[in-house]
Amino acid sequence: MAAGGRNDLEITFQRRVRTRLVQLIDELSTGLVERDTPVRLALLAALTSEHMILVGPPGTAKSEIARRIGWAFRDATYFERLMTRFSVPEELFGPLSLKALERDEYTRLTAGYLPTATVAFLDEVFKANSAILNALLGVLNERVFDNGTERVRLPLITLLGASNEIPTAEELLALYDRFLIRYRVEPVSAAGFGELLGLEGRVTEDRVQARISVKVLDKLRAEAAKVRLSGGVRHVLHTLREWLAGQGIYVSDRRWLKIVQLLRVAAYTEGRTLVLWPDCWLLQHCVWSHPEQHAKIRDWFDTSAIEIVRNEPERIARLVASIEQGAAAVSRVHRKDAAGRLLYYAEDGSIVPRATGKRAITTPGGDPLYVRPGDAPHSDPERALTAAKIFERHFADDVDGFDEYISDPAHQLSAAVALEPVMQVVPGGGASSRVAQLEELAADLRELFAALTEHAAAFDSEPLWLPRSTARSFGAAMKQASARLTEIHARLHEATRAATRP
Repeated sequence: MAAGGRNDLEITFQRRVRTRLVQLIDELSTGLVERDTPVRLALLAALTSEHMILVGPPGTAKSEIARRIGWAFRDATYFERLMTRFSVPEELFGPLSLKALERDEYTRLTAGYLPTATVAFLDEVFKANSAILNALLGVLNERVFDNGTERVRLPLITLLGASNEIPTAEELLALYDRFLIRYRVEPVSAAGFGELLGLEGRVTEDRVQARISVKVLDKLRAEAAKVRLSGGVRHVLHTLREWLAGQGIYVSDRRWLKIVQLLRVAAYTEGRTLVLWPDCWLLQHCVWSHPEQHAKIRDWFDTSAIEIVRNEPERIARLVASIEQGAAAVSRVHRKDAAGRLLYYAEDGSIVPRATGKRAITTPGGDPLYVRPGDAPHSDPERALTAAKIFERHFADDVDGFDEYISDPAHQLSAAVALEPVMQVVPGGGASSRVAQLEELAADLRELFAALTEHAAAFDSEPLWLPRSTARSFGAAMKQASARLTEIHARLHEATRAATRP
């Protein structure tokens, strides 16, 4: 069994998936200029069972990207339509069955139409009429289609939409929200225009060899669902949500849940079992609604997200200090034994049911003092003698008698002292929750260290979903934070011990 409870077969499967995706991305991107990012995002959306909207002017390869995503899956059925305000449901869902109408049944012949597609592309999707839009909500969200009286489960992996503009009509917002990833496609830049002019021939479907089967896709999603979010990523999500609210940008709760699953798939396909900060870069394509918002959000990720990583040690240090302070203030009570007697720490460290003990009285040099033979046990301390004086004056010729006299505790001069009470945490007093917080934080840090150590080099190589420069920036910040987190982890360990110490 490998680390983290995963067996070798699971690890091998994960590595094979990533290797295949590296090849697949390369094959899907061939012959496209400055379209690498939308191809990767569209593929990630499909792996996550989500949908993507491409926003941009005509002639910017939006439909070509969609077709290539159809090539990514083995035995895929691809469906494509251009929507207009005159489009009718028959164009998407199939014509009515005449034979069924003769039986007074309202059933469509869906073969070859959207209900039987695994990958679909709807150009100018927001121009569809209300009858089509209502049906699309069920198709995108629940993967179901009501065909007459029968509710049909659809094989749809992903649906890509395209539009020249962002919808503003109220009736279109629900459909718009179903597209988790939103990407603005711009014309090829001046820097890439020469490469565009140099393209020769059309890339065909047979060039793609690293296709993914539905069986592999299902297992990938199941394994990705087990991926955990690191504490630092949860902090990023909380911080981003607050910042978006301050900017007046609304992100529905449904989208946040889908975003988390997207991050899990991204981390899993990168070979990890933990979502790390760089994965959060993908969120900038999920949380904007209008084009003018995207620039603000991109700036936030380029500046604040990196700073959050660099400041992670300080954040965890504050958490530890807060929990330490709370743990120090927890309610404790005097412990009792089974007979109801109060318990104390004895002189030798054992636990005893008595409140007082004895402290040996010594000379300034540390030598124990003893009562003189013949004196009362609690005689004047001024008359006490050291063991050497006792031997010299009273037992010079009787060594055995001396040993017997000195070993008797009653002959050693002592003073009564109060013993330290044995304390215990009050059940339900909050200490257990604080200890749980400390242990959870420690476990999170251990897992984070393991992930950073194992995958540090990956951030300097070719990532699947992020631009290489972005991955390297995050990687450098994480390495810097990791070194400082080592000291905090040691402090956290001591805080946990202090909180659980009697």
